[in-house]
Amino acid sequence: MHRNYALRAAALLLVCASAQVAAQDEPLYSEPQLDSRVDASELEASQHRPDLDRAQLDDAPMSWEEYAASDDTPVETPGSEPGSEGGNYPRRTPTALPGDMEASASTPQHISLPDAEGSVQGMGESFSPVLSAGTGTYSVPIALPTGRAGVQPSLSLSYGTSGGNGPVGFGWHVGVPFISRQTDRGLPNYIDDTTTGLWQAEEDRFIYNGGQELVPVAESAANAFDDGYAPLEFAGWQQYRARIEGGFMRFYRAPDFRTWVVEGPDGSRLEFGALPDAQLPSDFGTLITGENRSGSALETEDGSGRGRIYRWFLTRMSDAHGSTVYYRYREDEGHRYLDDIHYVSPADCAAGGDWVAQRNCSQPLSRYGRRVVLQYESRQDVFESWVPGWRTAIGLRLARIAVTAAQGAPGARSMVRRYHLTYDAASFHSLLESVQVEGRPHAENMANEVIEQSETIPTENMLLSAGSTLLGPTLPAMRFGYSGVDRPSSASIPGFGG
Repeated sequence: MHRNYALRAAALLLVCASAQVAAQDEPLYSEPQLDSRVDASELEASQHRPDLDRAQLDDAPMSWEEYAASDDTPVETPGSEPGSEGGNYPRRTPTALPGDMEASASTPQHISLPDAEGSVQGMGESFSPVLSAGTGTYSVPIALPTGRAGVQPSLSLSYGTSGGNGPVGFGWHVGVPFISRQTDRGLPNYIDDTTTGLWQAEEDRFIYNGGQELVPVAESAANAFDDGYAPLEFAGWQQYRARIEGGFMRFYRAPDFRTWVVEGPDGSRLEFGALPDAQLPSDFGTLITGENRSGSALETEDGSGRGRIYRWFLTRMSDAHGSTVYYRYREDEGHRYLDDIHYVSPADCAAGGDWVAQRNCSQPLSRYGRRVVLQYESRQDVFESWVPGWRTAIGLRLARIAVTAAQGAPGARSMVRRYHLTYDAASFHSLLESVQVEGRPHAENMANEVIEQSETIPTENMLLSAGSTLLGPTLPAMRFGYSGVDRPSSASIPGFGG
């Protein structure tokens, strides 16, 4: 008996092995050849092979429709030729590529960096090509502490291949929203009707954030919003919208042309230009040195915040719950430079009740929990511009960005990190050469004496007075290189000695 079982098992293995060899010798596609001498029953029988067709494992025979429904293998529709639009023959798909490979010649290759301790990480920089214009942008974000309910500024160093000179050198700028008069069609005429505050045909066009043109909305159409009631605080204001709608934001311009308010669909609010003193923190208009900064968000002809206005910079950002972010600026030779940013208001501001009172809280900025300070240095390549219709000059360039956060007593802030910017010393032009991040220092880097604490964090005043002196450990600097065309000498130019 055991011998019979052994013979049967050997025979079964022999049959399976022969079937496997036959299957391996077959091509990936099962395409029987047509023969006019074979009838339909013989052809159907020849197409059912035990090694490829699992329908043979069932007790009852299957039709072609049942076969297609029971298997993932696609079946060709009736016709005369296999693989064409018709054909009574099943066509099997190729076997899948091994692993997770893709049948594409343009599959992007991604480099996976380790995420454990000590892993290599960048600053979050990114490059974005603008294919329609043949240009590109490169951005280095500034890491900032989290604000209340996620309300915090977004700050970055951005480079554009088509950008001009600015406070961060050629091609670079610090992205802060603004509204300006349109200049690509000629110099502004500054015909502003401050009597009615409404749009006039000869009025200048306005641009949001350097690219989006704003178009006025008729007064009758503006009053049709919100079931026929325009916001009460904007009574008499001129409303605008983007020419190409995408963000669904409403733009309101004050009758005196000194303030813009932009409302987003999520309840966010951006305020540009000058705001009433009653709506600002008590120390908003002064620097640490006591310099007056009222109207500093207005780029005007005389530089004092009065007269003809060319540009309105962002002054305050808030959400639907009254959490605010304040931006302050300094003026030098007619140009405005972002000076500092404050956010995370003190708890006393929440005692006002509604979100309007919280937004207009008068608590001083010195009690806000987060601050970002931008420090500048003089530059040799002073860049002049007459775009507004009068002279402005960029005589400063960004040297450091200091980030501080609340520490200890109310109103006290200490160092979080600093960003150091250096420029190419071999070039007369200000070309940003490197950006380096400095972290919180250890105790032994603070003084030569013994400190009992394991770590000492510099206060805000210590940090701002340190200048370029490093107080803590640093990451390797991110460096930049530039390509250009050699400038011909005047001797080779016709009419100039050539």
